[in-house]
Amino acid sequence: MKVDIYQAVGSKIESKRWYVFVKAKTGLDILPNKVKQAANKFSLTKSLEISQGEYRIALDTDEAISHIHKNGFYLSGANIANESLSNSNVRDEYLS
Repeated sequence: MKVDIYQAVGSKIESKRWYVFVKAKTGLDILPNKVKQAANKFSLTKSLEISQGEYRIALDTDEAISHIHKNGFYLSGANIANESLSNSNVRDEYLS
């Protein structure tokens, strides 16, 4: 799956960096308002191809792909990487 990765700039959630993964060329209009409002802006960082079972440092590709298929996006970053939507403090606060 080809994905676009956006970095949250001016995060209102925490001082650490976090990223939004979406299917390539989807844009961020699909994000819930609480996620959009959790940063001052989002900057496209890179586009890349990820595959099921692929090893990547700091990214569970199986989980990312699953979340993108189910929700249209995946959040990753310090304190929120590799957590399910139902278990993430960030996601609980900003997606409810």
